[in-house]
Amino acid sequence: MYSSYNEEALFVVLAIFGIVFLIGIVIAIFYLLTLSRTLALCAPQNRTIEPGQVWLMLIPIFGIIWNFIMVNRIADTLANEFRMRNIPCNEQRPGYQAGITMAICGAIGIIPYIGSIAGIVQLIMWIIYWVKMSGFKTQLEQTPFQFSTMNANPNNYQYHNQNYGYQQPQQPQQYGNPYSNNPYNQNPPPPPNS
Repeated sequence: MYSSYNEEALFVVLAIFGIVFLIGIVIAIFYLLTLSRTLALCAPQNRTIEPGQVWLMLIPIFGIIWNFIMVNRIADTLANEFRMRNIPCNEQRPGYQAGITMAICGAIGIIPYIGSIAGIVQLIMWIIYWVKMSGFKTQLEQTPFQFSTMNANPNNYQYHNQNYGYQQPQQPQQYGNPYSNNPYNQNPPPPPNS
């Protein structure tokens, strides 16, 4: 009778663990979908990471290391995209501080004794990072994807991570008001043929 009681208790523990694990996987999938969809809204020339690469986070152990790389590249991608679309942002590298804090706490979390404290901080920073990424995704969805020379500041188009070989976008030739202060709008239209 004692052994059957132990077997039932073990089954209950395993069942609870399995349910918690499945819930965790579902939450992780929704989180990574947010990141992937945010990156998909960015122009390919602005990306330093592809949307599908966020799923490497699901690889055990490797995901801890990849988290640092992913956070860094997402921040650079969003910085590039926000500059190109002239989207105001109060962070030079959007989401980087929250994301790198989350990644550091995740790495510390595997150390005995202090891991539980780091795990709590990681959970808080992960929620903050997710909310930030969701907000950035909404900003990108609500901002038309077009390059306007009428309100563009040419000094804003200096891309991060030059090692990726991205080129500065070319400004189209445009005629307009010769008295405008816009540097791309200084040439008056040619006179009509008479």
